[in-house]
Amino acid sequence: MWIDQADQGVSLVVRYNPHSLNLYDAESQKIDVEAVLRKTTVPELCLPVQVRSPKKEFIHGHLHARRLPPAQAAQARQRARAEARKKGRTVQQRTLALAEWVLIFTTLAPEVLPTETVMALYRVRWQVEIYQPYNLRKTQVIMIQWWQAIARCGRRLALPVIVPT
Repeated sequence: MWIDQADQGVSLVVRYNPHSLNLYDAESQKIDVEAVLRKTTVPELCLPVQVRSPKKEFIHGHLHARRLPPAQAAQARQRARAEARKKGRTVQQRTLALAEWVLIFTTLAPEVLPTETVMALYRVRWQVEIYQPYNLRKTQVIMIQWWQAIARCGRRLALPVIVPT
């Protein structure tokens, strides 16, 4: 799992799933991410947080959050409703509220990797994942941009990237 990589000195940039991993503040108190996001009036924010590893140790990092434009947020909520229906469940209000946001957890300080760069890296990651064989040249350009962004960080960086073979 990605959280194990943090113990090995690898810097992480991963999509944060608030339903499967709790966040904690500097005093080790659980953070209600939905409540924090509901109160904010800004389109993006960066929060210092901690996550708890399987070894019960805290890993320091930052949660980068960016509010989706209204049309994209509506699509995300629709996907959440469809997924709940498919599983025979009722969608939770929390899920609908969180669907308005892109949430990324990173172990890199915002001075090294600000929110704008985190979101750009994550978009590039998705472009690499949707690779098509006939579009090799574009993929090579994206990979070069991705590696240049990583080189600017000056550290090893682990992104959950699927590279086609």
